[in-house]
Amino acid sequence: MMPRMPKIERLLNKTSGGLNTVSFIYIFTRHLPVLCGDSFLFCGFFFLFSFSFWALYGI
Repeated sequence: MMPRMPKIERLLNKTSGGLNTVSFIYIFTRHLPVLCGDSFLFCGFFFLFSFSFWALYGI
């Protein structure tokens, strides 16, 4: 179980994590389809979604 943080600090952590995830998804979607083809895109989105969910909520 994760240690409890103040609400503001927890919110800031989630917000910065979300912004990092959005920028990473942007870079990911811009460059990887060229390298790997469009069929890879769905798997990449699924991986990013599950990883960001785990990172934000500690599941």
